[in-house]
Amino acid sequence: KDANGNYSPTAASWMRLTMDDFPEEAGEEGVWERSFTLKVAKNTATDMREGAIAALPKPIAESGNYNAEDYIVCTICQEGYVEIVDLGAIYPNDEEIMAAYNAKFESLTKGSWPYIGDWGEVPYAYRLTYQSNQSGDDLIFNTPFTRYEIYGFNESTMYDLETCWITIEPSAEHKELENGYIIKSRLGEKIDGVTITNPLAGDGGENEAFIFFYDENDNAFAFIYFILDPTYSTPIVRPTGTVMFAEDKDYAALGAKLEEVVKGDEEYTDEMAVAGTLMYRLTLNAYCTSATLYVPNYVMSYAYASWVYTNEGNSKVTVNIDTEMLPEITNDTTEFRSNITLYGENYVQAVQLTVVYKL
Repeated sequence: KDANGNYSPTAASWMRLTMDDFPEEAGEEGVWERSFTLKVAKNTATDMREGAIAALPKPIAESGNYNAEDYIVCTICQEGYVEIVDLGAIYPNDEEIMAAYNAKFESLTKGSWPYIGDWGEVPYAYRLTYQSNQSGDDLIFNTPFTRYEIYGFNESTMYDLETCWITIEPSAEHKELENGYIIKSRLGEKIDGVTITNPLAGDGGENEAFIFFYDENDNAFAFIYFILDPTYSTPIVRPTGTVMFAEDKDYAALGAKLEEVVKGDEEYTDEMAVAGTLMYRLTLNAYCTSATLYVPNYVMSYAYASWVYTNEGNSKVTVNIDTEMLPEITNDTTEFRSNITLYGENYVQAVQLTVVYKL
């Protein structure tokens, strides 16, 4: 097709059709087999292009009086050129969510510390910075790892992984991430009554470590320079406003409820309160499986379960329940709960919405 969307022989220069000769006996009456080969040139544009092959009976072709589009036997669509970006051995599943949780994942340049010396021979190196134990989000491993080692600030002493203040856990199952993992800090937390410490911290109290990942041949293919820095943060713009039902239906009559989460509620957290995150609880049911809410301006939303999803719209969000995706219902099941986070400017958590679906 040409620029106007019309089939044109002059626009078909990227296609080449060749065909075998008819056998000698093909001059006689009958049906004879003939092979055709179509070759196309590389599409260097980003847009898909389309062509077609028309097969005209010999008398009609010789007459010169025909519309070729009436004899199209097949169309050819060729996708546009897509630049393949090397994401490296490890990359964030979502950089925006990573930033929202005051964390940063970045590649290291070979020759810059600590990507030097023997460590400079490792194919990939990264720096991962957290503000607190609550920081971080999923990482995707293009190269699966079979084991890992974690070294302390002195770069030579290895942690016991059972008691280390850093853990590496598979991504939550509902996210359905292939080779997804999250690196977590548990410094200061109590595990089985024992407080997790960092015996290999720097002399100045630096909580830093080096995590080496090994492939199936037991070769180190990447390392992460991990930093827990309480002073690190992304610029924060505190959310303002309220969350309320839109006027598109009588939610109260349908049994839906929207309540602000306050101190003492199970969904309430001091951390979110300090950050200024607006906390609300939305209750839906079989008579009302979706609700549209007015919310403070936000740039993205994140639903934590596959059975709840959103339709977005700047200062309005529609929350939907996909009943076919609900977990298995037992005799004891009365409700399902999950969360939706709305992120505002600079990906600060603007609204934390607990969604309750009553059975």
